[in-house]
Amino acid sequence: MGCGGSKAPLAREYKLPEAKAVSKTLIARETSTYYGETLTKNAVQIKDKDDKLAFYTIKPTEKKLRAARTTYYFDAVGTKVSMSRQKSKDTTVVYRPKASFFGQRNEWVDVDTGGALYLFAEVTTKSGWEECGSYGIYLKSSFEVETLYIASAVPSTTPTMLVTTPEGDLVAKIEGSDCTGSKFTIEVAQGVDIAAVFTLVSASVAAGPFGLLASF
Repeated sequence: MGCGGSKAPLAREYKLPEAKAVSKTLIARETSTYYGETLTKNAVQIKDKDDKLAFYTIKPTEKKLRAARTTYYFDAVGTKVSMSRQKSKDTTVVYRPKASFFGQRNEWVDVDTGGALYLFAEVTTKSGWEECGSYGIYLKSSFEVETLYIASAVPSTTPTMLVTTPEGDLVAKIEGSDCTGSKFTIEVAQGVDIAAVFTLVSASVAAGPFGLLASF
C-alpha cells in the first residue's frame, strides 16, 4: 500500500457520521501538540513542541512479557510510571505502582523491582472505523469501568485517529506522517491525559481498519 494522496482534514473540520457528530468547540480551545517517533520496534518517544521529552515507552523483550504485548511507560527522567499488557484479544489493561483508592489489592508485580502494581485503566478494542477503541478507569471497590475516551479512525492515506468523550466532544487527534505511523503528531485539548490518549490509540490502531500496517 502506498503513502500517496492527500492528508486527512484537520480534526476541527472533520465530523463523524451524523449519529456520532463530533463537537468542534473543545479542540478549538487551548491545545497542546506533541510529536512521537518509533525509535525501534520496541521503543517510542513523545516530545513536546519545544523538543523536550514528555515520556517514552519500551516493550520488554522477554518472551513471556512480549507474548502479552507488555509496554512500560517512563516519564522524562526515566521513572517507570505505568505498565500496560494485553489481557485478552480485545482488552488491554493499565497498571500503576500506586493504588487508585484505599484498600485496592495489587493485581500484578513489577518483574524489575518486585513492587506491587495496581489496576488503573482498561482499553477495549474492536474492528471497524467508528469507536474502534475505548479507554476507561476502574471505579472504587468494583471492576466497573468508567469510559473517559473513545477512539475512531478517519479515512485517510496515513493512520489518523480522533479521540472523543462519550458525549462526543473532540479532545485529541493523532496523525501519522506516513502509512506506517512511525512518526506522528498528537494534538490534545487542555487537561487531557496524553499518555492515556497514546495508550488508547496504540491499542486501537491495529484493531481498526489500518490493521498491522500501522503501529503508533
